[in-house]
Amino acid sequence: EFLDGIGGSDNTTTDQVTILYQQMFNRDPEPEGLAFWVNAIDTGVYTLAQSALAIANGAQGSDITILTNKISAAVYYTEQVEATGASYQAEDIATAQAIIASVDETAKSVVDASLLTDQAMIDQGGSASVFTLTTAQDDIIGTSGNDTITGLFRDDSTDTFTLGDSIAGGDGTDTLELFVDDNSNALTFA
Repeated sequence: EFLDGIGGSDNTTTDQVTILYQQMFNRDPEPEGLAFWVNAIDTGVYTLAQSALAIANGAQGSDITILTNKISAAVYYTEQVEATGASYQAEDIATAQAIIASVDETAKSVVDASLLTDQAMIDQGGSASVFTLTTAQDDIIGTSGNDTITGLFRDDSTDTFTLGDSIAGGDGTDTLELFVDDNSNALTFA
């Protein structure tokens, strides 16, 4: 996977650092940062892996939000492969990468990635024990397994966790995963 992406033999250090920034932050590095990291890698001060960690740890502003959202989407994908018993073969790598690449700084992009992951799990032969709420009124009836129900609360027309949703988890240990936008009103459960 690494050699097909960042570490490909045709990629220069400049290419590798640029790909890191694009994968982590959906943008190219600033020229000064690019020059610093290329020099640090080429002179052996840092390895590519050490540089990636340092770049991630130095994220600020919207970069940290994007990276956090991408990590959430990647963790969700991995958990769903395990929870649903879906296969994960070489041909599934591109799907996982595309899902994570679609994530940006918005909570909606994380929910959208969850929807794409849910479909990928079904396509990859997993059980349908993952449910994603929609903007319409939902009636979710869980399975006997460990179900996950995801939704978004922004207090606007993109909400997927809405008044009138009915969620019956069924047996097993179920998880309700809500992504709450920082700009929304308080979310209270009674």
